[in-house]
Amino acid sequence: MKLYEIKTYNSIWFGGLKHMTSGEEHYAKSGFLPNIMRLFHIVKSNNEGKCYGVLIKKRDKLFFPLPADIVGKRKTGGEWKLLKLIKSKLWFEDLELIPLITGTFEAYESAEGYMISHKGIKLWMSAFKENLDKTEQRLNEEIVSIDDLIKRELKVGLQINKDTGTAEEGMLYFQERIRIEDDTSYVFIADKINKKIPFFGGERNPAVIKELDSIELKELDEKIQILKNNYYRFYILSHTFFENKELKIGNITFELIWIYSRGSEFISGYRKPAIEMLKPGSVLVLRAKENGIIKRLCQIEYKPPIDKYGLDKFLESGWNTGILGEGGVEYGE
Repeated sequence: MKLYEIKTYNSIWFGGLKHMTSGEEHYAKSGFLPNIMRLFHIVKSNNEGKCYGVLIKKRDKLFFPLPADIVGKRKTGGEWKLLKLIKSKLWFEDLELIPLITGTFEAYESAEGYMISHKGIKLWMSAFKENLDKTEQRLNEEIVSIDDLIKRELKVGLQINKDTGTAEEGMLYFQERIRIEDDTSYVFIADKINKKIPFFGGERNPAVIKELDSIELKELDEKIQILKNNYYRFYILSHTFFENKELKIGNITFELIWIYSRGSEFISGYRKPAIEMLKPGSVLVLRAKENGIIKRLCQIEYKPPIDKYGLDKFLESGWNTGILGEGGVEYGE
C-alpha cells in the first residue's frame, strides 16, 4: 500500500451521472472528492490494479471524509461529538440500540462539507478505548471545512444547437469547478501506478503524479484482534455495495447493527449499469460472529452478482474498502 500525490495544472471538475439538459438542469455542481473509478486509468495496467480511496493533502497533513458517526451542532457545525449506540427503554419497541447524545440540550446533526485529518482518523479508530470526552476535545482540533482546503470556481458556458449552429433559449449553463491551491493536492492510496502520462478529472486535464514517502499510514497495516460478540465500526473509504445484514470481512463474519450514512449515489462505468453505493465517510456498526485477526484496512467481501449487473473485478478494483475501528456500542441500564 502506497500513497500517491496528483496535481493538475487547471481547475478540475468531477461529474456524476446527472447531465445538463436544456430546460432541465443549468447548474452542475462538482463533487470535491472523486470516486476511485476516476483513477483507474492511473492504477490499472492490463485491467489489473486497485485504488483504496482518495484523500486531500494540504501542506503535510492528510484529510479524510468526516466519519458519519461524528456530529456537530445543528446548522452551524462545531462542538463535534462521536455517536455511539446505547440500549434504550424508549418508545422504539423495534430498536434495542439507538444513537444517543446525553448530558446536553443542544441539537446535533450529521454535517456535510467537512474533512478530518489523519490524526483525527487515528483518534476515531481508538476513541472507545480512551476517555471519550477527552477524545472528542482532541477531535475538534482535527476537523476542517472543505472550503478551507479547496476553492470553487464558476464556469459559464453556452450550449450550441448542433443542427443550426446557434444558441437557443435556455442554453446558458453554469459549471462549478475545483481549484487546487499550490499547497494542496489530491492523494490516493494504491499498490502501484501505471507509468502512462496521467490526466485527472473531466475534460482530461493533464496532471503530475508522484509517490509520497514523507507521509505514511502504517496504522492501516496493523492487525487487530476480533473477538466474538464484540462491536466494531467500519469506516467506508471507497464507495461500497452490499445487500445482506451478514457481512464477510477478511474471512470473518459480522452482523450489521447500524448504518451512519453519508448518503448514496449511483456509480457507473463504461458499458456498465449504474449501481447505488454508500458514499465514503459512511460508518457501519458491526457485531463479530466469530474470532479472528483482520488488518485495519480491509474490504467487505461482497460484490454485485455478475449475471445481474455485468460486473467483474469489483473487489479487485478497490470498491468496498474501509478502515476498521473498535467499539461503538454501550449497554447501560
